[in-house]
Amino acid sequence: MNPLLGAPYPSHAVSDAEPAYDYAKTLFSDATFLNYPQRGRCIRIAEGRVSYILAFSGIVGGYETDAHGRYDGPLPLGITVSDTLTAVTAWLGPPDDGGALAGAPVPSQWIIYRRLGLSFDFVGATGQLISVGVLVPKP
Repeated sequence: MNPLLGAPYPSHAVSDAEPAYDYAKTLFSDATFLNYPQRGRCIRIAEGRVSYILAFSGIVGGYETDAHGRYDGPLPLGITVSDTLTAVTAWLGPPDDGGALAGAPVPSQWIIYRRLGLSFDFVGATGQLISVGVLVPKP
């Protein structure tokens, strides 16, 4: 996942990583999201480059209305989509920031490790992973 960060779009790096047959392109004023629900992945394009990649566990949570497929590719630092909030914080230590989405249809808890370029969203009641975000690390 990390080699795609910063890759120009459109480019072969992005199209080779994800065949186009299964994506839905969503446009916002500041970014384009390439959603691959069957593959459990979403790529954010901003200013012509890949700026953020989300990998989903296949569990519905937060504001997601449909389950994405389960991402089966490698994740940074040995993290897996089967990890829990307890496992992630034991492995990576205290997060830089976090919060709760108590009003979401499936209440969730998010944490972020800016220095590592990782964000996580977990089901609030169970600690199950909903998604992992990979972004450019910030010191």
